[in-house]
Amino acid sequence: MAYLESGISRRFRSPAIISFSLLLSAFLYAVAAPALRPLLGAIARPAAVVPWQMVVLLRTAEVYIISYTGQSLNEAALTAFLARVPILHLLNASFSIPAYALVLVSAIDVSSIFIPFWLIRHVRSQCPPQDKVFSGLYTALSATILSIAIYVGSKTWYPHLVLTHFDGIRSVVPIPLPLLVVGLLPAGWALQEIFTIRGSKGLASLLAQMIVVATGNIWLSVRGADLAGVIGISGAWAMQILITAAILKWVGV
Repeated sequence: MAYLESGISRRFRSPAIISFSLLLSAFLYAVAAPALRPLLGAIARPAAVVPWQMVVLLRTAEVYIISYTGQSLNEAALTAFLARVPILHLLNASFSIPAYALVLVSAIDVSSIFIPFWLIRHVRSQCPPQDKVFSGLYTALSATILSIAIYVGSKTWYPHLVLTHFDGIRSVVPIPLPLLVVGLLPAGWALQEIFTIRGSKGLASLLAQMIVVATGNIWLSVRGADLAGVIGISGAWAMQILITAAILKWVGV
């Protein structure tokens, strides 16, 4: 595969990635619109009222975070996914959006980040393969810690936050803990991979990307969300990631 990287000046690579990423995202969402519109139409902000400048700024910030923190292709895909977990959980837990729709949204968003980087700025991971047994154990541990934090929140402060700061909430009933653990296994795997590969530097870049992307996506995408609610959701997830990373470090990851 001859990557476009060889034919694009370094100074133009990030702008090229941003442009390609936005175009690819728009195309994929247009293709998926017939499947997503019936589920998300009543929740999403109308496209006409979403400032396109903010959409461009958000994608620009994400691309530059990935570029300047030196993430490999695999790491870029993992952090892109993790940065979207807060809005995915919000849509599922509070707006009753089914899992298959969230999988489709995740696939579109991660692909629109991964493919442009793959074509234009191909950086391979230098980390050797991880032990599959330990990787599985750390995945389960990460998913469990995240799930416990979310479950405790759903029993205490979370219902008040979403009912106060979001319109059209459909459910504040806590998701059963076992279902949370299963549902968060992909996030647990991605988190322990990032932490295992890059340690505290990977955690710092992940937190920066998550705060920017989660805040921007919720604010621009969810109808009736106010700034306090958006910051509350993003901040809570950042804290949960920090707690999970601290425990992973404590057990020797």
